[in-house]
Amino acid sequence: MDLKDVKKRIRIVSSDEKLNAGVLDMIKQEHDCFGVDYGPDQEECKKCTIFAELDDRRATLWEFCKELTPAAVQRREEEKEEKEPLREEKKEETKKEKEETKKEKANINEYGHRLDAQSGVIDSLLKEGIGLEDAEKELSKIFSNYKQGRFKGYLRHLIKEHGVEIEEKDGFYKIKR
Repeated sequence: MDLKDVKKRIRIVSSDEKLNAGVLDMIKQEHDCFGVDYGPDQEECKKCTIFAELDDRRATLWEFCKELTPAAVQRREEEKEEKEPLREEKKEETKKEKEETKKEKANINEYGHRLDAQSGVIDSLLKEGIGLEDAEKELSKIFSNYKQGRFKGYLRHLIKEHGVEIEEKDGFYKIKR
């Protein structure tokens, strides 16, 4: 918000209508005290008790003047510049987080199963195609806690829960693509 925009939109809301009109006329001039000749050390400005409204905010004219002086505008610009590097750092952090998430997701297959879990290994075996006996042997070697019969139960899970089509010929199972 700049000074010209504020001058167009501000309303003076003191109880003295004549005073309001005079102050508003003064504000709309280009050489007024509203942001041009204001100084934080000027006692006259600090004593200002005229109320003004801008959008949904109500404060003394003094409060608005403090915010709109060239010094205040410059201070806001400096603060904005200070925040820019922080935004860049945050963008970098976000990029790193996304990369880490991708890495984590890389360990999960299209069915949402971890590649290093029994389910992920069975998925891999089924993509290549494998017989029931060979699958049971392979899984028992890899996983000490593998229970016989899990392979067949897992086939039902893939079909029912994930809608996967599995081709079966003579005890040989393979995921249809």
